[in-house]
Amino acid sequence: MRPPSRLLRRALGCTAIAIGLCPACAASSEGQALFGTNLGFGPDADRFGAHLERGVIDRASRTGHRWTFAVEMGLSKWTTSKDGRKSAWQASAVPFVRLWRGRFYGEFGIGASVFSVRSVGTQELGSSFQFCDHLGAGYEWSGTQRLGIRLSHFSNARIASPNDGLDLIQIVYTRAL
Repeated sequence: MRPPSRLLRRALGCTAIAIGLCPACAASSEGQALFGTNLGFGPDADRFGAHLERGVIDRASRTGHRWTFAVEMGLSKWTTSKDGRKSAWQASAVPFVRLWRGRFYGEFGIGASVFSVRSVGTQELGSSFQFCDHLGAGYEWSGTQRLGIRLSHFSNARIASPNDGLDLIQIVYTRAL
């Protein structure tokens, strides 16, 4: 296995700095950092990763509903059994909005990511930089753990050619540190 590219090492360094220094990410709304893992399956490649989440806003309404805003920084490994490049690394930073009804939530997030390569299997990404879009739902129990499902799309939004993109269904587990 090859070591991560220079671009990926720089992206990981920037991610670490952003997590440590970003004033908006200094602490979650409840004073806790969250750690999570995700496992995704798609028609072109699969993905396993870990992420650190920091809450920024947690607002309750008079009706008992609430919404939260958090930033998720992650590192993932993509693999495929198809022809072409068999694996890739990805660093990402995604702001998420979650709408809560009791312990259930719906979420959406749009962020940026950097891949270690410009292709995964037969999918030509066109550039290492990719936007990532997520739509999901889940459940929180005991106030410290969440389990959710996400539909995710990664593409360069036509800023480079080609733009095959990658799609996944992900299972996401997150817990307070």
